[in-house]
Amino acid sequence: MAGLYDQFDAGDKAKVSFGPGITLTVLSDFHPAMRRHTQSQRKRYRTYLDMTEIPEDIAVKMDVEKATAAVEAWEGDGITGRNGEPLPYSRENVKQVMTDLPWLRREVLIACLSKATFQRQELADMGKDSALPSEQSSPTPIGATSSGP
Repeated sequence: MAGLYDQFDAGDKAKVSFGPGITLTVLSDFHPAMRRHTQSQRKRYRTYLDMTEIPEDIAVKMDVEKATAAVEAWEGDGITGRNGEPLPYSRENVKQVMTDLPWLRREVLIACLSKATFQRQELADMGKDSALPSEQSSPTPIGATSSGP
């Protein structure tokens, strides 16, 4: 049995389905790239982080930046622009989607922070079904099955 300190690999990423034809590769909040992003954000937004309440526009900007940094890749025929044409992966396109779709931005941030996302991916990589509890609104990594209600 793995111990408490063996539960999470800092290099974790998971392919997560956000609907039919919409798969994003999401980095864990502990991934080295995400840790660098967080440090950079803390330096840039230090003034706001010391405030009791962060202004809404700054909070949204920070969330968009973090969600954009967390999406390493995407695939699927459901990833289209407003015109219905396929939307190729690029940082600019990810940032635009995270800005335009607050529901997806929220779900990416939840996936990024959820240990269960990466446990399910590990089980899927081993060819096993996930027996982990899932939240009704949580996305499910590709290859894993949700055991929610």
